[in-house]
Amino acid sequence: MTSSIPTGPFEFFSTNSGQKVPLYLIPFDKKGRCEGPLTQDELLHAVASGEFTDIHIFSHGWNNIFKEALERYRSFFTGYLSIRDQFGLNNPEVYRPLFVGILWPSTALVLPWEEGPDIAGAGGQDQPILDEQFALRELASDLPDDRVSRFYELAQRGRTLTRVEGIEFAEILSIVYRKYGDTELGTDANISADDLLKVWHPSMDDSGEGGFAPDETEPKSDQPATAGVLDFLDPRNAIRMATVWQMKDRAGTVGAHGVGPMLHDILKTLEEEEKARNTRVHLMGHSYGAKVVLSALCYPSNLPRKITSTLLLQPAISYLCFGENIDENGRHGGFRKALQSVDRPIFTTFSKNDAALTKFFHLAVRRDSDLGEQKIAGIPPSKFAALGGFGPGGMQNGESKTIPMPEVGTRYPLEGFKILGIDGSDDKIKGHGDVSNRFTEWALVNLVSGEKRP
Repeated sequence: MTSSIPTGPFEFFSTNSGQKVPLYLIPFDKKGRCEGPLTQDELLHAVASGEFTDIHIFSHGWNNIFKEALERYRSFFTGYLSIRDQFGLNNPEVYRPLFVGILWPSTALVLPWEEGPDIAGAGGQDQPILDEQFALRELASDLPDDRVSRFYELAQRGRTLTRVEGIEFAEILSIVYRKYGDTELGTDANISADDLLKVWHPSMDDSGEGGFAPDETEPKSDQPATAGVLDFLDPRNAIRMATVWQMKDRAGTVGAHGVGPMLHDILKTLEEEEKARNTRVHLMGHSYGAKVVLSALCYPSNLPRKITSTLLLQPAISYLCFGENIDENGRHGGFRKALQSVDRPIFTTFSKNDAALTKFFHLAVRRDSDLGEQKIAGIPPSKFAALGGFGPGGMQNGESKTIPMPEVGTRYPLEGFKILGIDGSDDKIKGHGDVSNRFTEWALVNLVSGEKRP
């Protein structure tokens, strides 16, 4: 991938006013190490030049390989500039943007609900589709060397796993699940094999909501799990769950250890270069990309200054991530710090049409502290319910506001709150991948333009 990334801009966008807007693509590996250091250096040089009034940094989400990530950036920024042209907002005297697209390794599976305009081939409508061999390698990379061979062996067994072997497989995968804490909720990933079995299949839960089949139909511990009885022991189901969690954690790693230092260097450059001191910085993230940019904003120890705006598009993060005292024991959401690091309200879209985030996500990423938990206020299904499915929660009075997504041309409110939940359920956002459209682009126009908005 990196061999095709030039040291300067990857390409340019055009506006009606004749501007050529550069797009830089900055790649990171799964540990957050920059794979294009020369390109990043060129980006910092451009930032220091004072030529640009606004720096836009956008991160794609899960399962976006290079082609899909690039297409998302092209589609969104093209539409965004087109709307600005429509309203006469691309005057180079006052607005000279530079675009940055983050590239990070987020592929392992495709959710069928992500069959949007730029994610195809998901297949059936009931199960996530897995690039199984790739996912196995990704998970194995997080295991100790002495467990890898047995992991591959059990994974290849498929439905012939016995119950004991299924538990052994869960014990091996629990190593991956315990590797990271949950930065969104400020908790440690203290999870056991038994917890995983409950997550993978609710009938394992001893909460009274289900159980194993009766003794006469349940296979004994040394017998294979027959179809329809213990199908959840099929390793593919476990791998699907584990890869969703792994990619979620990876987004945080890339954000904190890769994009965060880059953001720090950009802001430091703007502070040190007097001719660039008034340049504004804007963050955007779709799906897990929201975790990338919020981790970049929250986990470097000290950023030199605030950024101007943040737009989260169908974020695949907990709806309580900005909350205060979310467990009634004084714990705050892991991204609450972001409220003090952004000048303008954080915009976050959500939609009931996003099946990935309203029906599946919280089941895949719930941790031990959430098992058996009652629904909060009877609306979101758990504390791990997605921000992009249900909107922000856990906020103090006056901190957040929720509105139906406005029509293009209708102004957004920008004062009196710190978080704006934007409900696109009236078919303005039709699914998880439907984020490059005139309604979301109009949201960014309002957020960026601020007092200069139409």
